[in-house]
Amino acid sequence: RGASKCKPCKVGHASSSPSQQLCQGCSAGQFSNKTGALLCSKCEVGRYQPNTTSTHCAVCPVGRFAGEGASACEECSFGFFANETGMSSCHGCSAGSFQDERGASKCKPCKVGHASSSPSQQLCQGCSAGQFSNKTGALLCSKCEVGRYQPNTTSTHCAVCPVGRFAGEGASACEECSFGFFANETGMSSCHGCSAGSF
Repeated sequence: RGASKCKPCKVGHASSSPSQQLCQGCSAGQFSNKTGALLCSKCEVGRYQPNTTSTHCAVCPVGRFAGEGASACEECSFGFFANETGMSSCHGCSAGSFQDERGASKCKPCKVGHASSSPSQQLCQGCSAGQFSNKTGALLCSKCEVGRYQPNTTSTHCAVCPVGRFAGEGASACEECSFGFFANETGMSSCHGCSAGSF
């Protein structure tokens, strides 16, 4: 009461209306770094401020992101990552990689015996029977070549068919030669017919 002049709002405060007894403190997600502010400013994208009456906003760390006016950074979801500070959104993992944890700064390559042909995956898919992958970061599993087979999933190689058996491409098992046919070598794609005079 009985003032001879008005005081400017302090930093971290603002007043957009005249004839105020007090300035309002900036809310969480906002700041004011100058005196006499009419309005508090929203935190920029990639920054946050959990406290009130703040003079600045902090930068989001790697693995997290924030939109405008954020009071907290959010963790990147499964299949996504943020490899820089101050990001406004997370990147999706590329095909051949995955991320099974939240708040990641990078993605993991698919392990051998697995593959991922789509981006932003939480997990890579295990190779099916009749397929294999012998390298990390595979986009697709490879089919077993003719004369080879693989009965198991998540495999890194295919086995060779023994004599007396054969297999086409992508086989999960070798087939026995039928009556009147034979396979005298390993890894055959088909059986030979017995010649005339034999059985």
